[in-house]
Amino acid sequence: MNSIFLRRGVRGAAVGALAVATSLSVPASFASAHVAKANAAKVLSVRGVVVARNTTRHTLTVARAHSMSTLRLSSSSAVNRVALGANVIAKSSALADGTFHVTSLTSHGVVHQTKIRATVVSSTSRGLTLSAGGSVFAVATTGKKSAHDSGSTNGVGDVVEVGVTINASGLDETSLQQVGTSNLIQLEGTLTSVTSSAIVLAVDEGASTTISIPSSLTLPSSIVAGNEVEVLVDYANATFTLVTITDDAAASTSSASGVSSSDNGQSGSMQIEGLVVAANATSLTIQPGDQAAPVVVTVPSTIDVSTLSVGTRVHARADMVNGVLTLTSVEVQGNDNGDGESMQTEVEGVVVAVSASSLVIQPGDQATPVTLVVPSTIDVSSITVGARVHARGAIVNNVLTLSSFRVQGAESSDANQAMEIDGSVTAVSATSLTVQPSDNAAPLTIAVPSALDVSSVQVGDEIQATATLVAGVLTLTNFELHGQGSSTVELSGVVSAVSATSLSVIAGDNSQLVVLAVPATVDVSSLVAGVQVNLTATSVAGVLTLETFSVDH
Repeated sequence: MNSIFLRRGVRGAAVGALAVATSLSVPASFASAHVAKANAAKVLSVRGVVVARNTTRHTLTVARAHSMSTLRLSSSSAVNRVALGANVIAKSSALADGTFHVTSLTSHGVVHQTKIRATVVSSTSRGLTLSAGGSVFAVATTGKKSAHDSGSTNGVGDVVEVGVTINASGLDETSLQQVGTSNLIQLEGTLTSVTSSAIVLAVDEGASTTISIPSSLTLPSSIVAGNEVEVLVDYANATFTLVTITDDAAASTSSASGVSSSDNGQSGSMQIEGLVVAANATSLTIQPGDQAAPVVVTVPSTIDVSTLSVGTRVHARADMVNGVLTLTSVEVQGNDNGDGESMQTEVEGVVVAVSASSLVIQPGDQATPVTLVVPSTIDVSSITVGARVHARGAIVNNVLTLSSFRVQGAESSDANQAMEIDGSVTAVSATSLTVQPSDNAAPLTIAVPSALDVSSVQVGDEIQATATLVAGVLTLTNFELHGQGSSTVELSGVVSAVSATSLSVIAGDNSQLVVLAVPATVDVSSLVAGVQVNLTATSVAGVLTLETFSVDH
């Protein structure tokens, strides 16, 4: 899928007439209602030349020495008091979307010329629409001959360095040079249309941009037509494809969660701050804020994410690699920051497993299945495997917990939706295969058709299985083994039988019977039938063998 979301990028020192430095008075109301939270963050000094203003967002776009940045003020009147070309110094705190929350602002003269490095959003005979630093703005052509009107053409995604003159009405181009390309682009504007397959965004004083929504992405229910939003998109094959979307008002208050990107002339990179809502060896899903769409990144074999669990707060970096958003690094952060602890996420897709205590949803063909714990207050008996649902969840004690759902109907049999499941085999027979996708996910039981031979699969093997829904049953279509006999699996279930040498547990959404050997080093005398247990096990010579257990009280 394609994606765009840019951070800041401008280069070139400002040149031009500089008036006597003046001070711009900032009223007490300048700071937003979230100033107390912002003050807890590190105070930064941001200096630059104002090249664009947005009274709707309450923002100023400034050209700095080597970058572009967006400053967030408290009101449209505060924005209007700052002249285009003003050389400002802002005391501010950095927000997770790459913009800055301003607590005080002073002006030191006016600049009439500067250079801007930004990414092209659109190009016409009248000029360019550019994205940089978390803002979208226009640069007009003039009657004077310039690089833009002399026959050169600049396409969407080109990173350009533009010389501009600054006047009361905006920016006029004086020179232009392409310095790179980027297929990740950040846009901001007003949503004018929202459907299940596309959104239409009004940017740059009303110019419309249509952005397709991949099937693996679910829009938050709070995102509706009329909202001011930030989006990160991927541009490829003349199409904008959504990577993530955030309510602009929510993004303006969070220093702990958000998405930002870099327009440095490279192919496109982004940073994601948020909570893990799904993870396996090949895919990581991060929720970057309450009113933001989750971001799914592919995990290369060189990065180990086995220590990540649902609810972990992370700072991740990802690049677009051959059209796939790919993780380049991930850093675990402490969960002591209260911002986002009640973070909500939404997922829409096909149910692949369901029980009274757990719901597993496949958002799309290439996305990671998302497992939600079902609290006792929610009845999911109306949900069946194969149904399409829209579910909402929240992180509760580091567990993704279902808070509401809406059944949208059975998945069309024509869709033939496929899913990939990576994990450890916990049970196998000629007719079924049970895989534990990750430590915090529910085991998935997959029917094995007679045409497939799974005799080579043993309990404890690491497997990548491909399955589709056939008449409402998750059915194996292909599999590949990645290793044998060296993995540890975690299970939860109800004890059905126990002896000094054997333990039988009913586990998983489909009441899968799992039998484990009990070694002499583990005492299970305290266990009785009917007890809920959590356990870890490893495969020893092809036999699933108990390592540790704990009883749920």
